[in-house]
Amino acid sequence: MDSDSKLVISWLVGERDAETAMYFVEDVARRLNDKIQLTTDGLKVYVNAVEAAFGNNVDFAQLVNSVWRG
Repeated sequence: MDSDSKLVISWLVGERDAETAMYFVEDVARRLNDKIQLTTDGLKVYVNAVEAAFGNNVDFAQLVNSVWRG
C-alpha cells in the first residue's frame, strides 16, 4: 500500500511459498519506477524475492512480531 495515497499497488492470493513471493514481488517492482521503502512480514522467502526483483533499488525491512508465551 502506498503510504501517501493509500492505494494498493498489487495484491495476490496464493500459497506462502518462494514461487508466489517471487511472482508477487516482481509484479510490485514492475509497477514502480523510483526507489522505494518496502516492509514485509518475517516470511523468509521475501528476502530472495525482493533482492531478485529490486536489486539495490529498494530500502527493505521485515517487521517481525514476537509473542512471548510464558
